[in-house]
Formats: sequence, C-alpha cells, structure tokens
Amino acid sequence: MHSILIQEDIRGRNPVEHLAIRLVDKMASGPEANSHKTEGEWELFFNRLDLTNLASDKIVYGKKMFRLVKQFFVLTTSE
Repeated sequence: MHSILIQEDIRGRNPVEHLAIRLVDKMASGPEANSHKTEGEWELFFNRLDLTNLASDKIVYGKKMFRLVKQFFVLTTSE
C-alpha cells in the first residue's frame, strides 16, 4: 500500500470568486489545469483513479467576500 498527500483548491459557491481564481489558475497553470473542484467532485475524481481518501483537512484564507480554500487529502492506493 502506498499513500500520497495532495493539496488542491476547493471551488467556492461565490461565482465571482470562482471566476477570479480560475483566471489566475489559467495564467499560472494553463487552460488544461484540472483544479478548483468541489470537495465532492474531488472525491469522485479520486475514486475514478482507484484512490481511497484516508483523511482530509482544509485551511481557509480570506474573509466572506473573497476566500481561498485549500483542501489536503491523504490518499492510498491498493498496490
């Protein structure tokens, strides 16, 4: 069994906030970046890759108007 730690951004509910983060992400990572999903979307993505989430935690930066949520996942493989 192998474990990995992944940190990803969680998409917020505020559409302006989401658009601003996506624009910055496109400039930094390019249009093919696979990021800023909801927590549930990340879980589905990991499941499709046959990864199991052992634990997760999040850190929230910012206030009500503009927030950035960093989610940490500890994932394991069956190999």
